[in-house]
Amino acid sequence: MFFTVANAQTLNADHRQIVVVKSSENSYFNQTLETLINHADDHSRFKIIDTNVLDSASEVLGNSNVIITLGADSASNISSRPPDQLLINAYITLQQTEQFQYHDQNRIAVLLNQPLERYLAFSHLLLNLKSLGTINRTDQVLNSRQQKLLKKLNLDFDQYQPDDANKNLLATVRQLTKENEALLMLPDQSIYNRDTLKGILLTTYRSRTPVISYSPGHVKSGALAAIYSSPIDIGRHLADLVNQYHRGKLDTDNQALYAEYYSIVTNQRVAHSLGLELPGEEKLHQLIDESLR
Repeated sequence: MFFTVANAQTLNADHRQIVVVKSSENSYFNQTLETLINHADDHSRFKIIDTNVLDSASEVLGNSNVIITLGADSASNISSRPPDQLLINAYITLQQTEQFQYHDQNRIAVLLNQPLERYLAFSHLLLNLKSLGTINRTDQVLNSRQQKLLKKLNLDFDQYQPDDANKNLLATVRQLTKENEALLMLPDQSIYNRDTLKGILLTTYRSRTPVISYSPGHVKSGALAAIYSSPIDIGRHLADLVNQYHRGKLDTDNQALYAEYYSIVTNQRVAHSLGLELPGEEKLHQLIDESLR
């Protein structure tokens, strides 16, 4: 089935065909697709296929000039294709990009992660923090921009490592809460998952330590706030990339892109229980963007 952009002009020889490969059928991908289609240029045409029919879709893929994958499964299944078209992998994390081939300039990843600078600025502006802790498998080496931002914010950023099996994870969380004003949860399914999340949130709540996350689902479970890219945010960014590519203005030198657009969600119930009054989300957006200029 082909989709055309609303109010599209009559297609001519300059038409653009984009194939979108979905890892599964879900509302997140559908919201992203709707936003992408509505924001793409007028001559764009879309073909939507599921990753489990790739073997029979070689002709469709070959006739496209842009392939977009949604989710890690579809990115993995299509990663071995020759890079004849622009390939954009969306809904993947920075960690997941390591398993795909990005040596060719026709391949780009739009990450689920936020840039660390955005997490740091959000955390500081939300709570006026002086110290912030995070738990990583390995220490993240900070670049000069990140170090400069920490100095500008007068913010200490401490990194902690759990053992490989998470046996002492809650002990690590307790140590972090004693030495920092808040916990920043960064994307890592091996640390933050259905087996560990409840214990982490309960431990931080007992110590009255706010938790700032990358997931709106964590906010529903008891984290104070999250900064993340919503399906609509991702769809807007994908449309920007497609439009730039069709105008010959897409820079493919940077092959792992943080989502240009982002959303904020807060848990007012948790804020009230911690005696906190949070800035409004629109105000936070403005302050974050200003601090990162």
